[in-house]
Parts: sequence; structure tokens; C-alpha cells
Amino acid sequence: MDFSELGKEVNAMAKLAIVPGGCEKRLKVLRKINFMLSGKGKEGWIGYIYGSTANGLAAEDDAIDIYYTNTYPICHEDTDTDEVVIHDDIRQIRTVALGLYESGMKQVRSNVHGRTHFCTFRDPEYDIRCDISHGNADDIKRTNLISEYLTLDNRVKPFIFALKQFIKSRGINEDTKGYLSSYTFIMMGLYFLMFVQEPPVLPLLHKIRSKEPPEKHICTKFTSLENEFHKCVRIKNEQYAHFREDLLTQSSVEIYWDGKNMKNVGQLVVEAFKWFSSVTHFANPMSLHVPQGACFMRSNWKKDAVIFMDPIDKTRNIANSCQASEINYICKVFSSAYIRLKGGSTFKSLLKEHVTIPRPVYIQYEVHKTGHRS
Repeated sequence: MDFSELGKEVNAMAKLAIVPGGCEKRLKVLRKINFMLSGKGKEGWIGYIYGSTANGLAAEDDAIDIYYTNTYPICHEDTDTDEVVIHDDIRQIRTVALGLYESGMKQVRSNVHGRTHFCTFRDPEYDIRCDISHGNADDIKRTNLISEYLTLDNRVKPFIFALKQFIKSRGINEDTKGYLSSYTFIMMGLYFLMFVQEPPVLPLLHKIRSKEPPEKHICTKFTSLENEFHKCVRIKNEQYAHFREDLLTQSSVEIYWDGKNMKNVGQLVVEAFKWFSSVTHFANPMSLHVPQGACFMRSNWKKDAVIFMDPIDKTRNIANSCQASEINYICKVFSSAYIRLKGGSTFKSLLKEHVTIPRPVYIQYEVHKTGHRS
């Protein structure tokens, strides 16, 4: 089967995603947050949108990811030094949570127990959920990396958007409950397009090389740092690539990659769901830098059930939240969906399907409640 009808459905569904900067309600929520951040005791703080809303992968009911920065840090009251750069993320996020609570936001909760400290809340006026955390340059790079891959081939956004909607419908994108985060699933989706598909759908932007003479592929937007990536690559693929003639005259866009994969997005989705159905594929370390199994293993990752090296911070395993029982459940969920899609089911019916697979119990889940106004 060529799954062309499924491909049409997935493409149509992706058009419902929020266009970056195109949702007025979300921008109004951001303005309210910035008004709160600029209030008493928070001078110099400002919030920005990143994540799925910024790269065009957010659905209408997805939360807004907001990061805030401040021109001066909060210092410990008992400090006896003159140092001005003392970061206290826990104190900051609790200060933000209190400001949200006082400004009328609902369901305000701060989470200060994990590696990343953040606050969740709901805007009652627009009924939009939000996650806010202190600004991190790496988070912005992650958003930009995903955005860059989405622009290379017009199958990538529908493919990733469909994957994101599916994991959300099954509740397996909650890393605080022992599963994998949406970001990790997106990275695995990109990994599938790069290293599992043959020929690959996407190039590896971190280490792409051109066969042209050096003077023909000078990349002015790439540094020697390992966590940086090319922003000047275009794919030559007459059927699917976003090949823009206006870029040919720009000296900063000089690297071209031959895309030879001609499968429609429906075929890619079905094959990806089959791949996600195998526990074996989760067992080998993964990375966007190197093929499966070739990822460098850090000593503190040896006990992790799943290993996926963060393409931006190579010291971080973005899949370490997942336990063995949750991996088995994830694979069973994808296997069931793969059978349905292969049998001709629509993706829309798949998202609405009631899952009867027994869900494992995960008890290591704790969220500190800061306030509750609902």
C-alpha cells in the first residue's frame, strides 16, 4: 500500500497547527505575563515564547511554553559577598508562581523537584495552559534546531505533528509520569527520518559535508562548536523539498543535499509506527549526531532504560525519565496503532480510539502546589 490517502489526511491535519506568531490569543497571554513580570519586585523581567508555539507544532489545545529572563538575579538574603551573579532558580520560579497567583491565573503549580524548575498555570480568560521557566539558551537552540529541520522538507512538519498528536492522545508524552517528553519523541522522529529511512529523508545538520570544492560551500552561519548546527542547508528534491530559488543568490546558503527519498508522508508515518513498536529500537543509545548504537555512553547513563543524547547538551540524556515497563507500554501502543493504520484506519479515528492496553503504575510523581484558584 502507498498510504497516499493517509498522507493527505496527515497533511490536512498539520495545517491546523498554529502558525508561529499567528495566534493572537497566545500573544495576548504573553503580554499579560509580561505585565505581571514587570510588576513590583520583578523589574527587568520579560517573557518570550519558545517551543511548539514558536516552531509551528502546537495544536489549539497545547500549552504555551514561555521562558523569562531578568537583567539582575535574585540573591540569597544571607549572602555576605559582593557577587551580583547568584542564580537561585527555585526562589525565582516560586516568585513567578506567586505573581501568577496574585494576578488571577488558575491552577498555578510550581515544580522544583526535577532538573528543570518550571511553573504551570491556566489563563482563565482565554482558557490556555502555560508552562513558564527561567530562560535557557539551550532551550532556544532546541527550538531553532527543530524549526530548521521543519523547513527542509515539506513532509517533516506533518510527520512530526502527527507523531506529537498521537503521543498526546495516548498520554505517553508525560516524562513526569515515567514516559518520554514530547521533545524526546520529536528527536526520535527526526532520528527515524535521518538514520532509519533508506535513503534518508533528512541530512544531519551537525556534520553535513558537501562534495563541492570548499569555495563552493562556505557556510557563514556555522561555528566549530559541536552543539551548533548548519542553518544554510537546502535539500534538492523536486517532489518534497522546500527548494527556494531566491536563496540561490545568497552567499550564506551554499550547501545543498540530495534528497532521494520519495515516500509520501503516509508511508513514513506507518513505517515509523512500526519502528516505534519494537523494544529493541529503544535499547540502543541514540543521537542526532551519529547512527544508532554509535552514541557515546556517559557513565551516569548506564542505568537508564532509554538513552538519547541531547543534540544541544551532549551531557544530557533526554530519555532518562522512561522506565522499562513504560517502554513496553509505549511499544504496545504504537504496535496497536500500526496494525490499525496498516488495515486502513484513518488517523483521526486513531486519535479518538479508546486504549484498552493496561497502563503501568508509576508512583514517583510529585508536584509542589503553589496555589489553586479554580
